[in-house]
Amino acid sequence: MSLYRLAYKFEAFRNILFGLNRESFIQLGMLLRKDVPLAEALYRLSQSSTSQRIKLATGLAARRLSSGEGCDKVFAAAEMAVFPAITRYILASPLSDVTKGRLIADWKYRDRRDFRLDTALTYPAISLGMAGLTSMSLYIFVFPQFLEIFAGLGVKSTPFIDWMLRRCDGFLFWDLAFVAGFVFLLQLVVYATRHISGFSQKLDEMNLLRMLAVLPLQERVRAIEVMAVKSYFPALHNRFRRFAQAIASGSDIGTAGNAAGVSDMLTWFVGLAVNDDSGETTLLDEAADYCNASVESSAAKTVSMLEVASTLFLAVVFGSTAYALVQMMILITESTFS
Repeated sequence: MSLYRLAYKFEAFRNILFGLNRESFIQLGMLLRKDVPLAEALYRLSQSSTSQRIKLATGLAARRLSSGEGCDKVFAAAEMAVFPAITRYILASPLSDVTKGRLIADWKYRDRRDFRLDTALTYPAISLGMAGLTSMSLYIFVFPQFLEIFAGLGVKSTPFIDWMLRRCDGFLFWDLAFVAGFVFLLQLVVYATRHISGFSQKLDEMNLLRMLAVLPLQERVRAIEVMAVKSYFPALHNRFRRFAQAIASGSDIGTAGNAAGVSDMLTWFVGLAVNDDSGETTLLDEAADYCNASVESSAAKTVSMLEVASTLFLAVVFGSTAYALVQMMILITESTFS
Protein backbone atom coordinates (compact mmCIF):
# COMPACT_ATOMS: atom_id res chain seq x y z
CA MET A 1 0.00 0.00 0.00
CA SER A 2 1.38 3.44 -0.97
CA LEU A 3 2.03 6.12 1.63
CA TYR A 4 -0.59 8.25 -0.08
CA ARG A 5 -3.33 5.66 0.42
CA LEU A 6 -2.12 4.92 3.94
CA ALA A 7 -2.38 8.59 4.90
CA TYR A 8 -5.97 8.76 3.71
CA LYS A 9 -6.88 5.55 5.53
CA PHE A 10 -5.41 7.01 8.70
CA GLU A 11 -7.47 10.17 8.16
CA ALA A 12 -10.63 8.07 7.79
CA PHE A 13 -9.80 6.28 11.05
CA ARG A 14 -9.35 9.60 12.83
CA ASN A 15 -12.71 10.79 11.50
CA ILE A 16 -14.43 7.67 12.84
CA LEU A 17 -12.64 7.83 16.18
CA PHE A 18 -12.86 11.54 16.91
CA GLY A 19 -15.55 12.88 14.55
CA LEU A 20 -13.16 15.46 13.08
CA ASN A 21 -14.08 18.08 10.45
CA ARG A 22 -17.82 17.57 10.90
CA GLU A 23 -18.46 21.27 10.42
CA SER A 24 -16.88 21.19 6.96
CA PHE A 25 -19.25 18.50 5.74
CA ILE A 26 -22.27 20.23 7.27
CA GLN A 27 -21.18 23.29 5.27
CA LEU A 28 -21.13 21.10 2.15
CA GLY A 29 -24.65 19.89 2.91
CA MET A 30 -25.91 23.44 3.38
CA LEU A 31 -24.47 24.47 0.01
CA LEU A 32 -26.15 21.54 -1.71
CA ARG A 33 -29.40 22.28 0.08
CA LYS A 34 -29.31 25.77 -1.47
CA ASP A 35 -29.28 24.11 -4.93
CA VAL A 36 -25.57 24.71 -5.52
CA PRO A 37 -24.27 22.00 -7.95
CA LEU A 38 -22.19 19.31 -6.27
CA ALA A 39 -18.99 20.06 -8.16
CA GLU A 40 -19.22 23.77 -7.31
CA ALA A 41 -20.05 23.03 -3.66
CA LEU A 42 -17.01 20.78 -3.38
CA TYR A 43 -14.83 23.44 -4.98
CA ARG A 44 -16.06 26.06 -2.50
CA LEU A 45 -15.36 23.68 0.38
CA SER A 46 -11.84 23.10 -0.94
CA GLN A 47 -11.27 26.84 -0.81
CA SER A 48 -12.63 27.40 2.70
CA SER A 49 -11.60 24.29 4.64
CA THR A 50 -8.75 24.53 7.13
CA SER A 51 -7.87 20.84 6.71
CA GLN A 52 -5.27 20.20 4.02
CA ARG A 53 -6.58 16.71 3.32
CA ILE A 54 -10.14 17.97 2.92
CA LYS A 55 -8.85 20.64 0.55
CA LEU A 56 -7.08 18.04 -1.58
CA ALA A 57 -9.95 15.51 -1.53
CA THR A 58 -12.74 17.98 -2.28
CA GLY A 59 -10.68 19.73 -4.97
CA LEU A 60 -9.95 16.40 -6.64
CA ALA A 61 -13.61 15.35 -6.43
CA ALA A 62 -14.74 18.68 -7.92
CA ARG A 63 -12.36 18.31 -10.88
CA ARG A 64 -13.38 14.72 -11.55
CA LEU A 65 -17.09 15.54 -11.39
CA SER A 66 -16.60 18.52 -13.71
CA SER A 67 -14.87 16.22 -16.22
CA GLY A 68 -17.99 14.06 -16.39
CA GLU A 69 -17.22 11.18 -14.03
CA GLY A 70 -20.10 9.70 -12.09
CA CYS A 71 -20.57 10.32 -8.37
CA ASP A 72 -20.45 6.60 -7.57
CA LYS A 73 -17.00 6.25 -9.14
CA VAL A 74 -15.59 9.48 -7.73
CA PHE A 75 -16.51 8.87 -4.10
CA ALA A 76 -15.53 5.21 -4.18
CA ALA A 77 -11.88 6.19 -4.67
CA ALA A 78 -9.44 5.70 -1.79
CA GLU A 79 -8.60 9.41 -1.81
CA MET A 80 -12.14 10.16 -0.61
CA ALA A 81 -11.59 8.31 2.68
CA VAL A 82 -11.31 11.71 4.37
CA PHE A 83 -15.12 11.91 4.06
CA PRO A 84 -17.14 10.13 6.78
CA ALA A 85 -18.55 6.84 5.48
CA ILE A 86 -22.18 7.99 5.60
CA THR A 87 -21.32 11.23 3.76
CA ARG A 88 -19.46 9.32 1.04
CA TYR A 89 -22.40 6.99 0.56
CA ILE A 90 -24.87 9.88 0.32
CA LEU A 91 -22.68 11.76 -2.17
CA ALA A 92 -22.26 8.63 -4.30
CA SER A 93 -25.98 7.83 -4.30
CA PRO A 94 -28.27 8.53 -7.30
CA LEU A 95 -30.28 11.15 -5.40
CA SER A 96 -30.59 14.79 -6.38
CA ASP A 97 -28.01 17.26 -5.05
CA VAL A 98 -30.63 19.04 -2.93
CA THR A 99 -31.65 15.76 -1.33
CA LYS A 100 -28.00 14.90 -0.66
CA GLY A 101 -27.57 18.27 1.01
CA ARG A 102 -30.61 17.78 3.22
CA LEU A 103 -29.37 14.35 4.30
CA ILE A 104 -25.87 15.61 5.10
CA ALA A 105 -26.89 18.83 6.85
CA ASP A 106 -30.28 18.08 8.40
CA TRP A 107 -30.62 14.34 8.99
CA LYS A 108 -30.10 13.80 12.72
CA TYR A 109 -28.95 10.23 12.32
CA ARG A 110 -28.19 8.32 15.52
CA ASP A 111 -25.78 5.43 15.34
CA ARG A 112 -25.75 2.44 17.68
CA ARG A 113 -22.39 3.74 18.87
CA ASP A 114 -24.16 6.80 20.27
CA PHE A 115 -25.54 4.49 22.96
CA ARG A 116 -22.19 3.28 24.26
CA LEU A 117 -22.23 1.79 27.74
CA ASP A 118 -18.91 3.16 28.96
CA THR A 119 -20.36 5.02 31.93
CA ALA A 120 -22.72 2.14 32.73
CA LEU A 121 -19.75 -0.21 33.01
CA THR A 122 -18.08 1.84 35.74
CA TYR A 123 -19.89 0.05 38.56
CA PRO A 124 -19.33 -3.46 37.15
CA ALA A 125 -15.65 -2.65 36.51
CA ILE A 126 -15.11 -1.40 40.06
CA SER A 127 -16.94 -4.40 41.48
CA LEU A 128 -14.91 -6.76 39.33
CA GLY A 129 -11.66 -5.12 40.43
CA MET A 130 -12.57 -5.44 44.10
CA ALA A 131 -13.63 -9.05 43.59
CA GLY A 132 -10.36 -9.84 41.80
CA LEU A 133 -8.24 -8.33 44.57
CA THR A 134 -10.24 -10.16 47.24
CA SER A 135 -9.92 -13.45 45.39
CA MET A 136 -6.16 -13.05 44.96
CA SER A 137 -5.77 -12.23 48.65
CA LEU A 138 -7.71 -15.33 49.67
CA TYR A 139 -5.77 -17.65 47.40
CA ILE A 140 -2.39 -16.20 48.31
CA PHE A 141 -2.73 -15.74 52.08
CA VAL A 142 -5.82 -17.56 53.41
CA PHE A 143 -6.65 -20.76 51.53
CA PRO A 144 -3.06 -22.12 51.55
CA GLN A 145 -3.15 -21.92 55.35
CA PHE A 146 -6.40 -23.86 55.44
CA LEU A 147 -4.88 -26.41 53.07
CA GLU A 148 -1.95 -27.00 55.45
CA ILE A 149 -4.26 -27.23 58.45
CA PHE A 150 -6.46 -29.77 56.68
CA ALA A 151 -3.40 -31.82 55.74
CA GLY A 152 -1.95 -31.66 59.28
CA LEU A 153 -5.20 -32.62 61.03
CA GLY A 154 -6.26 -35.10 58.40
CA VAL A 155 -9.59 -33.33 57.97
CA LYS A 156 -11.97 -34.99 55.55
CA SER A 157 -13.58 -32.18 53.58
CA THR A 158 -16.53 -32.01 51.25
CA PRO A 159 -16.18 -32.05 47.42
CA PHE A 160 -16.97 -28.33 47.25
CA ILE A 161 -14.25 -27.47 49.80
CA ASP A 162 -11.79 -29.73 47.98
CA TRP A 163 -12.52 -27.90 44.74
CA MET A 164 -12.03 -24.50 46.38
CA LEU A 165 -8.71 -25.53 47.93
CA ARG A 166 -7.38 -27.14 44.75
CA ARG A 167 -7.71 -23.77 43.09
CA CYS A 168 -4.75 -22.53 45.15
CA ASP A 169 -2.57 -24.06 42.44
CA GLY A 170 -3.10 -21.96 39.34
CA PHE A 171 -5.48 -19.48 40.92
CA LEU A 172 -4.62 -16.95 38.19
CA PHE A 173 -6.24 -19.25 35.66
CA TRP A 174 -9.41 -19.34 37.74
CA ASP A 175 -9.35 -15.57 38.13
CA LEU A 176 -9.11 -15.19 34.37
CA ALA A 177 -11.99 -17.63 33.97
CA PHE A 178 -13.96 -15.59 36.50
CA VAL A 179 -13.34 -12.37 34.54
CA ALA A 180 -14.25 -14.08 31.25
CA GLY A 181 -17.49 -15.39 32.76
CA PHE A 182 -18.32 -11.97 34.11
CA VAL A 183 -17.73 -10.28 30.74
CA PHE A 184 -19.76 -12.96 28.96
CA LEU A 185 -22.64 -12.40 31.38
CA LEU A 186 -22.62 -8.65 30.72
CA GLN A 187 -22.61 -9.20 26.96
CA LEU A 188 -25.47 -11.66 27.30
CA VAL A 189 -27.46 -9.13 29.34
CA VAL A 190 -26.90 -6.40 26.74
CA TYR A 191 -27.96 -8.69 23.90
CA ALA A 192 -31.00 -10.04 25.75
CA THR A 193 -32.32 -6.67 26.95
CA ARG A 194 -31.86 -5.03 23.56
CA HIS A 195 -33.50 -7.96 21.81
CA ILE A 196 -36.47 -8.06 24.20
CA SER A 197 -36.98 -4.29 24.12
CA GLY A 198 -36.64 -4.10 20.32
CA PHE A 199 -33.81 -1.56 20.60
CA SER A 200 -32.41 -2.04 17.08
CA GLN A 201 -35.82 -1.95 15.41
CA LYS A 202 -36.86 1.20 17.26
CA LEU A 203 -33.57 2.88 16.39
CA ASP A 204 -33.98 2.08 12.68
CA GLU A 205 -37.57 3.35 12.68
CA MET A 206 -36.53 6.57 14.40
CA ASN A 207 -33.73 7.19 11.90
CA LEU A 208 -36.07 6.53 8.98
CA LEU A 209 -38.68 8.98 10.27
CA ARG A 210 -36.01 11.61 10.87
CA MET A 211 -34.77 11.09 7.32
CA LEU A 212 -38.24 11.45 5.80
CA ALA A 213 -38.86 14.62 7.81
CA VAL A 214 -36.00 16.49 6.11
CA LEU A 215 -36.62 15.34 2.53
CA PRO A 216 -38.80 16.79 -0.24
CA LEU A 217 -42.05 14.90 -0.77
CA GLN A 218 -41.14 13.62 -4.22
CA GLU A 219 -37.80 12.18 -3.03
CA ARG A 220 -38.97 10.25 0.03
CA VAL A 221 -39.77 6.86 -1.46
CA ARG A 222 -36.64 6.92 -3.61
CA ALA A 223 -34.53 7.86 -0.59
CA ILE A 224 -35.90 4.96 1.46
CA GLU A 225 -34.89 2.51 -1.26
CA VAL A 226 -31.44 4.04 -1.82
CA MET A 227 -30.52 4.54 1.84
CA ALA A 228 -31.92 1.20 3.09
CA VAL A 229 -28.54 -0.50 3.52
CA LYS A 230 -27.18 -2.43 6.46
CA SER A 231 -24.69 0.30 7.37
CA TYR A 232 -27.47 2.73 8.32
CA PHE A 233 -30.43 0.47 9.10
CA PRO A 234 -28.78 -2.71 10.44
CA ALA A 235 -31.98 -4.33 11.72
CA LEU A 236 -34.62 -3.38 9.13
CA HIS A 237 -32.77 -2.51 5.91
CA ASN A 238 -34.25 -5.41 3.93
CA ARG A 239 -37.78 -4.61 5.09
CA PHE A 240 -37.37 -0.92 4.28
CA ARG A 241 -36.08 -1.69 0.79
CA ARG A 242 -38.94 -4.09 0.05
CA PHE A 243 -41.39 -1.52 1.43
CA ALA A 244 -40.07 1.25 -0.83
CA GLN A 245 -39.94 -1.01 -3.88
CA ALA A 246 -43.53 -2.11 -3.35
CA ILE A 247 -44.71 1.50 -3.02
CA ALA A 248 -42.74 2.52 -6.12
CA SER A 249 -44.32 -0.33 -8.10
CA GLY A 250 -47.81 0.99 -7.32
CA SER A 251 -48.89 -0.98 -4.24
CA ASP A 252 -50.90 0.84 -1.62
CA ILE A 253 -49.15 1.70 1.67
CA GLY A 254 -50.98 -0.86 3.82
CA THR A 255 -50.37 -3.77 1.47
CA ALA A 256 -46.71 -2.80 1.01
CA GLY A 257 -46.18 -2.49 4.75
CA ASN A 258 -47.75 -5.87 5.51
CA ALA A 259 -45.79 -7.60 2.75
CA ALA A 260 -42.50 -6.06 3.89
CA GLY A 261 -43.09 -6.80 7.58
CA VAL A 262 -43.02 -3.14 8.63
CA SER A 263 -44.83 -2.17 11.83
CA ASP A 264 -48.29 -0.60 11.59
CA MET A 265 -47.06 2.57 13.26
CA LEU A 266 -44.27 3.07 10.74
CA THR A 267 -46.56 2.15 7.84
CA TRP A 268 -49.00 4.87 8.88
CA PHE A 269 -46.31 7.54 9.16
CA VAL A 270 -44.66 6.55 5.87
CA GLY A 271 -48.09 6.82 4.27
CA LEU A 272 -48.35 10.32 5.71
CA ALA A 273 -44.87 11.18 4.41
CA VAL A 274 -45.61 9.89 0.91
CA ASN A 275 -49.12 11.31 0.46
CA ASP A 276 -48.97 14.59 2.38
CA ASP A 277 -49.07 17.18 -0.41
CA SER A 278 -48.74 20.04 2.05
CA GLY A 279 -45.23 18.89 2.97
CA GLU A 280 -46.10 19.00 6.68
CA THR A 281 -43.34 17.32 8.71
CA THR A 282 -44.48 18.10 12.25
CA LEU A 283 -46.07 14.69 12.77
CA LEU A 284 -42.98 12.97 11.39
CA ASP A 285 -40.77 14.88 13.84
CA GLU A 286 -43.10 14.05 16.71
CA ALA A 287 -43.15 10.38 15.74
CA ALA A 288 -39.35 10.39 15.55
CA ASP A 289 -39.19 12.00 19.01
CA TYR A 290 -41.51 9.30 20.34
CA CYS A 291 -39.28 6.58 18.89
CA ASN A 292 -36.22 8.33 20.28
CA ALA A 293 -37.76 8.34 23.76
CA SER A 294 -38.48 4.63 23.39
CA VAL A 295 -34.89 3.99 22.33
CA GLU A 296 -33.58 5.97 25.30
CA SER A 297 -35.85 3.94 27.58
CA SER A 298 -34.49 0.70 26.13
CA ALA A 299 -30.93 1.92 26.69
CA ALA A 300 -31.77 2.84 30.30
CA LYS A 301 -33.22 -0.61 30.89
CA THR A 302 -30.03 -2.15 29.57
CA VAL A 303 -27.97 -0.08 32.02
CA SER A 304 -30.21 -1.11 34.92
CA MET A 305 -30.01 -4.79 33.99
CA LEU A 306 -26.21 -4.56 33.75
CA GLU A 307 -26.07 -3.30 37.32
CA VAL A 308 -28.49 -5.96 38.55
CA ALA A 309 -26.68 -8.78 36.74
CA SER A 310 -23.24 -7.72 37.97
CA THR A 311 -24.53 -7.43 41.54
CA LEU A 312 -26.14 -10.89 41.43
CA PHE A 313 -23.07 -12.46 39.85
CA LEU A 314 -20.71 -11.02 42.46
CA ALA A 315 -23.15 -11.92 45.25
CA VAL A 316 -23.09 -15.55 44.13
CA VAL A 317 -19.28 -15.58 43.98
CA PHE A 318 -18.78 -13.88 47.33
CA GLY A 319 -21.57 -15.91 48.90
CA SER A 320 -20.03 -19.20 47.79
CA THR A 321 -16.61 -18.07 49.05
CA ALA A 322 -18.02 -17.04 52.42
CA TYR A 323 -19.88 -20.35 52.64
CA ALA A 324 -16.65 -22.23 51.91
CA LEU A 325 -14.77 -20.32 54.63
CA VAL A 326 -17.46 -21.04 57.20
CA GLN A 327 -17.53 -24.72 56.28
CA MET A 328 -13.74 -24.93 56.53
CA MET A 329 -13.80 -23.48 60.05
CA ILE A 330 -16.59 -25.85 61.06
CA LEU A 331 -14.65 -28.85 59.75
CA ILE A 332 -11.50 -27.75 61.58
CA THR A 333 -13.45 -27.25 64.81
CA GLU A 334 -15.13 -30.63 64.56
CA SER A 335 -11.82 -32.32 63.81
CA THR A 336 -10.12 -30.61 66.76
CA PHE A 337 -12.72 -31.60 69.34
CA SER A 338 -13.53 -35.05 68.03
